Amino acid sequence: MDFCVPESSVNDDTILDVCKESEEEIDNVNGIDCEICNGTDGTYACVSKTQYALCVNGSVTKSNVLDCATDEVCVLSAQTDYNNTCVPSCALSFLNLEATCSNDVVVIPTVAPPNKDAMKTICDGIDTTSLFFYTPYAEDTNCNGFIYCQRTSVQDTAWVVLYLTCPTPATPYYDSAKRICVSTRPTNC
Repeated sequence: MDFCVPESSVNDDTILDVCKESEEEIDNVNGIDCEICNGTDGTYACVSKTQYALCVNGSVTKSNVLDCATDEVCVLSAQTDYNNTCVPSCALSFLNLEATCSNDVVVIPTVAPPNKDAMKTICDGIDTTSLFFYTPYAEDTNCNGFIYCQRTSVQDTAWVVLYLTCPTPATPYYDSAKRICVSTRPTNC
């Protein structure tokens, strides 16, 4: 008889995890080619039935998801076959195509903000004589978050810190060279 126990009790010696799906089942839950980059930079990957995102360095950039037009679906193979990622719904059966992904909307993972002590350590690691500055948060691979560091004097080691994110979909990336939120993913990200 199988039954579920708290994950903390699972040790794989005497208590096996029979409740959790296999990694393969989890990865393919939205379709085998969903969120897969098949090509060079500048190509797109379907991330839901009606959404797609740019591929950069072989990875999907979920920080800037684009929508297909009304009554269109995202079909990965259409990108190479028809030079378009989105296909009108009325043409799917004629072309013998179906949506690449089964999910209705993409789930974008969020990066947990660092705690205050971690942010203070990051501020301490920056060699500067400035009383305040912004620095990227390296753990945020979406390049959306950054840290504001401020102190009352150059000798002061007590930092006032804030975790900030770029607030609008139009400018989702933090560019540390320009020190502003921008619309295009910076090369240093």
